Amino acid sequence: MPEMKKIFILCEKGLEVLMPTVKSAVDDMMSCFPQHKADYPVEVIGNWQSEGAVRQNSAGQIVYKPYESVDWYLMRARQKAMMEGRWPQRGQISIDQLCADLHSDPYRTQIPQWSVLITKQDLYGTLSNGQKLNFCLGVSHENEHSIISTARFVDRNGILDTEEFKTVVMHEFGHLIGVTREGRVHSNEQLGAHCTNEGCLMQQRLDGDYKELTRARLLRESRGQTPICGDCITEGNKFFNRQRMAYNITHGLGFNTGLDGNYGTTR
Repeated sequence: MPEMKKIFILCEKGLEVLMPTVKSAVDDMMSCFPQHKADYPVEVIGNWQSEGAVRQNSAGQIVYKPYESVDWYLMRARQKAMMEGRWPQRGQISIDQLCADLHSDPYRTQIPQWSVLITKQDLYGTLSNGQKLNFCLGVSHENEHSIISTARFVDRNGILDTEEFKTVVMHEFGHLIGVTREGRVHSNEQLGAHCTNEGCLMQQRLDGDYKELTRARLLRESRGQTPICGDCITEGNKFFNRQRMAYNITHGLGFNTGLDGNYGTTR
């Protein structure tokens, strides 16, 4: 099978040490879909910036070229937060701005890709009714990107709970690959569609506490079980088959997914 899309893992400067953990999280989720995993190679590009992405102007100010560095995305999110009174007052940056800029990134059309962006800045977002969230651990847009913050997983001594953070990365990546698609069986709507099956890490935790789900994930792993439930795997396979269908049509390969299993319908 040809390569479908790359999965790029990016991070804010200083978080490069976490890249193996994030890659492991993505790999573990993709391993739930062995017939598709090879079509989506994972590449860690860390605190990426292109050549010429950053320069100084005549006044000595740092100028970022749009879409050409992780720092540009974070700068834009910080500027939005300043306008909305969240930076520096609450030390938060806008996840809405990050999502909007990742969505409009021209590289997405040049290189078919999904992005997983890790920041150490605390995040906030806006609900559909205009209400601002107090905080946001992360957010994902299906078939596009995931953004996750380490801020709420660092204790007062500056120590990151790596396993709990990994659980949240896996959870957000699950949304990226559509495992809790709206209307799916055994799911409900709580700031997005989430699984209701016991022990599945795609359950919602509105209080931001993923310790229980982390213990459940580690227990499942110790038993040789997948980190997500059968319903999530079924929905994920439908997602990947839709991706294959779209690829085949775009490349003139017909309607056959080339894979066994139910293609499913768009709901």
